[in-house]
Amino acid sequence: MTRLPRAAALTLTALIAATLAACGSSEPDTTPSSAPASTRPAAVEVECVSAERAYNAWQTDLFVPKTADDWAEANEGQIQMAADRGKTFLDNVSGYDSQPSKELASAIAAYNMEVAFVNLQLGLHGGIDTEAATKAASALQRVEIAFRSWKSAVCS
Repeated sequence: MTRLPRAAALTLTALIAATLAACGSSEPDTTPSSAPASTRPAAVEVECVSAERAYNAWQTDLFVPKTADDWAEANEGQIQMAADRGKTFLDNVSGYDSQPSKELASAIAAYNMEVAFVNLQLGLHGGIDTEAATKAASALQRVEIAFRSWKSAVCS
């Protein structure tokens, strides 16, 4: 085994661990908030600003593949950039208690796992097949949908 596949496998393992830690339970949070009502809007504002900035940084990168065709033709640098941006995005949206926030973090974590699989496939086979490229593009679209849903539920 060469270094690239081993590095890709380690990246995949780290992403799986981060996914499990970041997403927690998919159960809705039914515990009452201990924060006074007057501090709640400020906390929501911080969440909205932080997540929107992270989304804009993740979404506007011209070098990160977007479509299935882009993923199929991606090189190692583009995939590494996608992995780095995805990890940063997940770090910035994780830890919030609302169900929409957890769903957004879960969608990003799933995207990050698809990026790791694409990275592994590129390392092992020197290319990315259509199925993996399609899954990565679909995961990216699910993040877009989850972000819009989160923004509508949390920041409106």
